[in-house]
Amino acid sequence: MRRAARFAAFALGASLLGCAGAASEAAKADPPEIGKPAALPPAPAFRLPTSVRPTHMAVTLDLDPARDTIRGEATLDLTLDAPSRVVWLSLVELDVTQATFIRGAKKWPAHVVAGTPQIAGFATHEELAAGPIRLVVSYTAQVDKDTDHGVFREDEGGRPFLFSQFENTEARRAFPCFDEPSFKVPWTVTLKVPKDAVALSNTPAASEEVHPDGTKTIRFAETKPLPSYLVAFAVGPFELVDAGKGGKNGVPIRYAVPPGRAAEVAYAAAATPRLMNMLEEAFGIPYPYEKLDVVAIPKLISFGAMENAALITSGARYILAKPAEDTPRFRQNAISLMAHELAHQWFGDLVTMAWWDDVWLNEGFATWMEHGITHDFDRSFGQDLLRAGDFGRVMREDGLLSARKVRQEVTSDDDIQNAFDGITYQKGAALLDMFEGYVGKDAFRRGVRTYLERHAQGNATSAEFLAALRAGSGADIEGAFASFLDRPGVPLVTAKLVCEGDAAKLTLSQERYLPFGSRGAAEEPPWTLPICARYGVKDAQGKACVMLGAKTGELPLPRLEGQKSACPEWTFPRAEGRGYYRVAFTLAEVNGLLGPHAKALSPTERLALFSDARALVDAGKLPLGDVLVLAAQGVRDADAAVAETAAALLGALRPVYLTKEELPRARKFVDDAIAARLRQLGLVPKEGEPLSVRSLRETLTELLIDRGSDEALLAEADAAARRWLDDPKALSPAAATSLLGASTRRGDRALFDRLVTLAKAEKDARRRETLIEALATFRAPELTRASLDLFVDGTFDTRESIDLLWHQPEDSLPAFWPAVEEHFDAFLARMPAELRPYVASVAGSFCDEADRARVEAFLRPRAKDITGMPRLLDQSLEAISLCAAQKKLHRDSLVQLLGKKK
Repeated sequence: MRRAARFAAFALGASLLGCAGAASEAAKADPPEIGKPAALPPAPAFRLPTSVRPTHMAVTLDLDPARDTIRGEATLDLTLDAPSRVVWLSLVELDVTQATFIRGAKKWPAHVVAGTPQIAGFATHEELAAGPIRLVVSYTAQVDKDTDHGVFREDEGGRPFLFSQFENTEARRAFPCFDEPSFKVPWTVTLKVPKDAVALSNTPAASEEVHPDGTKTIRFAETKPLPSYLVAFAVGPFELVDAGKGGKNGVPIRYAVPPGRAAEVAYAAAATPRLMNMLEEAFGIPYPYEKLDVVAIPKLISFGAMENAALITSGARYILAKPAEDTPRFRQNAISLMAHELAHQWFGDLVTMAWWDDVWLNEGFATWMEHGITHDFDRSFGQDLLRAGDFGRVMREDGLLSARKVRQEVTSDDDIQNAFDGITYQKGAALLDMFEGYVGKDAFRRGVRTYLERHAQGNATSAEFLAALRAGSGADIEGAFASFLDRPGVPLVTAKLVCEGDAAKLTLSQERYLPFGSRGAAEEPPWTLPICARYGVKDAQGKACVMLGAKTGELPLPRLEGQKSACPEWTFPRAEGRGYYRVAFTLAEVNGLLGPHAKALSPTERLALFSDARALVDAGKLPLGDVLVLAAQGVRDADAAVAETAAALLGALRPVYLTKEELPRARKFVDDAIAARLRQLGLVPKEGEPLSVRSLRETLTELLIDRGSDEALLAEADAAARRWLDDPKALSPAAATSLLGASTRRGDRALFDRLVTLAKAEKDARRRETLIEALATFRAPELTRASLDLFVDGTFDTRESIDLLWHQPEDSLPAFWPAVEEHFDAFLARMPAELRPYVASVAGSFCDEADRARVEAFLRPRAKDITGMPRLLDQSLEAISLCAAQKKLHRDSLVQLLGKKK
């Protein structure tokens, strides 16, 4: 699954079992047959027992996008290891009307017995003998009209569509099943739909029958073994766009888009066959399914795309673009998204993790391949720099004591909800990248192919991946890799150059990286850590690697060919910016690497250096003021992506660190750092410029609006944004998104009301989304509350108005949080269940222990009833405490910086 832009939240089905209807009445009529607690084994508390296993699943669904309910029949072919009177299944909010066990000519009626809110039993009066048996269940289910989990409906142009989204545990809302990844079996899907509708599923249609009542029944070919969360379908008035054929087997590829939007998919459709070919070459295994359909969903909030086997679903904004929106940013996003979801067809679909604790085998692998394939597809995207930036950000997340392990034990719904985060995606990918760099690309890929071949059409664990990696690559790295999977945290490596006689080396030591104010202990058992360093003398450069398995060690640096001295002039202990560790640079080392030796470092290495410098500031190992000066200099870097990283470091100058009197001087410092570069770039994108330049402009514009005060630039940005309000063709939506903040920063009620009026009337989804996001960025406290009222009162579709919560500026928090407390229940009632835990994340921008206490007192008693919130609350509370400690730490440095004249 490709996560939505800001979070990874998925529906977990916390509603109570809905088995009223006829089944409940039957149970009430004959209680002795199912009933006394002693007569049946206790219901499983969380996971289904393995003593009953499915061998095949068949579902027939009557789907009409205009209806709010589904009629279904599920046929489960089972094997019972022992005699039993009850079979436990995953089931949420299904109204069961009839259930029957069948073996040969004999039938046993079954009754529903409640287990847990997500598990129900199907019980019989007579004990069922061990062996194969069939269970047939008729039922009705609900269509979700406001969110995007289970079976959900969206409208586009007044026409309804139905989609499915079953990851993590939402298939149980559509049919009774074994809704766990280890139960991987073939499926047969049959859909009855309106005769004019297009219906798609995981396999090609095997037959189609049109009925006199205006409907048709489509029976799809049997799938290869799939877990329930990968079964999928889509129904509606789609236009089908032929994208040609891909792969060695000439697999047909189509895109399904809303009516009238076929032209908007041209770029993504043309690119997909090439992406499939690239992935086949990387894996050495043909694309594993008979076809590929990609479905564009008009609105999505809890995920960006989903890797259903041979039926990928994606938010329309990521794969459809009008001419004005077909920007380098759009193209990069489209390619990386499709690379991610296509990689899942091997990682996750062909080979599926055995349980959610190993979900990194899906998401970490897909993210790793996403970066590599996108980089090879088009070097102008600068994917290597984007990858380095992602890995730097996840190390920041992993510095918290409340951070998860990559392979985190999953024993509750909370754990499943929390498993889809940066640790799973980006840390998992970073570890694969690090060990690939150490072992070598060819050897590492051989190990990956061995893994896929050994476990094709089945399930696998981390241990089985590591064993296959060793067998295929010949590299003994199982213990090293496991040392990162099975514990949280980031190593902090200190590397000192020692030159003695005719030899040079780096003396190495490692400890756990911890931000200043953390209550953790840096003295922990060491990781087994591959360290690669680059070094140079004059024009000669070299690279050396070592596996550091103890707290201290050495890395010899061989003499470079043609050089008289063995002692290098510079060293960089994170070659190519790779490696999942921080480097404890001194201020002198940072100055040297950014000064006389800057040209020796690659852009990715300079980016990694800025990232490590920010981390060292947070750890109290470098003074904030000095690093801010370096960041201001870095904004001038010739490489736009490196300049963007330096500019982002200026974000460490947080208003919460400053007094009211210091804020104007801080804004002037930011102006001096960024205004010249921003004027050089211009506020409006230019035709044909690289993506890195556009991205730098967006970052600098956001800094200007949030932290700067240059009146001329702000007025220019405001004027450009208001031209866009008058004429949508004046700017691209991406440019408008950046510039609108200049208008809303000091916007009044008249502008707020104008944006509301425009958003209500707007038919174009992308422009409407931009307008709604802008409503969240007004700074006036009364307008902050007014934006939240728009969410509560349902002025806009929930899937669009959720942005009113997530786009509030940090300095709006004093007005925003009291409104959250006041209207908490109303927020939850409007909010999709999968996003509710992220309310806790909003509070993480506070920077005072008194605010921390207030947040904890309010949310702690409520968090226990919101799936996934306890851990997010812990992370937010830890972030508040760290900020409060660092605010005190940085005072002297900031006073010195801001007290200086220009």
